[in-house]
Amino acid sequence: MFESQQIKFVEKIQLQNDTVESDKIIIESINNNDIKAFEHLFKTYHASLCSYCYNKVRDKDVAKEIVQDVFVNIFKNRKSWTPKNSIKAYLFKAIRNRLINYYKHPSRNKKSELSVEELESKEEMSPLEIFSKKEFREAYVKAVEKLPEKCREILILVKDNGFSYKEVSEIQSISVKTVESQMRLAFQKLRKNLGRFH
Repeated sequence: MFESQQIKFVEKIQLQNDTVESDKIIIESINNNDIKAFEHLFKTYHASLCSYCYNKVRDKDVAKEIVQDVFVNIFKNRKSWTPKNSIKAYLFKAIRNRLINYYKHPSRNKKSELSVEELESKEEMSPLEIFSKKEFREAYVKAVEKLPEKCREILILVKDNGFSYKEVSEIQSISVKTVESQMRLAFQKLRKNLGRFH
């Protein structure tokens, strides 16, 4: 019974081609204490939020805890939860705010190593291809880490999380022009630092 209700809810969302309408259905359902809608929200965004958060804190447990905190907060306030922008923009902005609080905390200095192996695809490759890909990925990660903080954060939102410039401007509370200029700066610096791979 519960599973069939879950399928019906997901089908209802999938019928909506318009993100605004889909978001509206999800928000109204959550406001009406619909657990299936909350689970759909969690399953849809949890992985991408954790990935974004991990890129900032470099600690899987901390990233999961921050993301979980955002979802717990939504659940606690589900009857009055009314995000102003898209759900996606709201969630990433909420994570950004939690990250600001995290960096204000004195115990933030724990950092785990980024496992390049985890970032590699599972495709069969020759040892030379594996080495070349791994070498490029390591160089790319280092180049991204060298970017100015705001520039790096905007690049991750656009390239790793698929946000439009307009959505990033909402999340970061900056103009679209600023997003454009930061992306230009990111590409210039990446091209310079990764020139040997071209």
